[in-house]
Amino acid sequence: MHPSRRLVVAVLLTALALIIIAGMYFMLTGSGIGGNPATTSPAAGSGNLSGDSQNGSYVIVENEEPLPTATIPVPTTNIVPAEIPTITTALTATKPVVCAADRRNCGNQCIDVRYNSDHCGFCNNTCPSGQSCMNGQCQVACSLGKTSCIDGCYDLLTDPDHCGSCLNNCPAGLLCRYGQCTAPDTPMPIPV
Repeated sequence: MHPSRRLVVAVLLTALALIIIAGMYFMLTGSGIGGNPATTSPAAGSGNLSGDSQNGSYVIVENEEPLPTATIPVPTTNIVPAEIPTITTALTATKPVVCAADRRNCGNQCIDVRYNSDHCGFCNNTCPSGQSCMNGQCQVACSLGKTSCIDGCYDLLTDPDHCGSCLNNCPAGLLCRYGQCTAPDTPMPIPV
């Protein structure tokens, strides 16, 4: 039993013993709780009586005698402090992984999902065989010097439809040089 419960039980038993003792006192002395004396008939040796014995009214004057006592055993318990359990297993806590803004936490590792073929665009999105991850999208793997765009592989340094990036089209009449849309060296004839 828990030590605090033992204390509550001991207090309750003590209170019960006090109530029993008080009840026995009132029964033995014949007095009520409110302090009104009980009506009794005169008994021999109980004290001095004075009053009209023919009308049945008496005043009882009691001698100072010790009150009767009752011995009620109160159980005692030895309260033994409870044993404090010891933790035998080591607690292991892992630190949360905090990644830079351009990285994502994939399996407690910071991954750049824009260029990782095992985590392309989001964690655990593996690109199919023959494709690589470009800007978070699985695209066809291209040969050296070519860049994989959604619609194929292109040289972004010279292709006017993919100049500098996959989505940059040079306006009509301009060429793509070194990834920049530029005017040709010689003017082109304007169609009439």
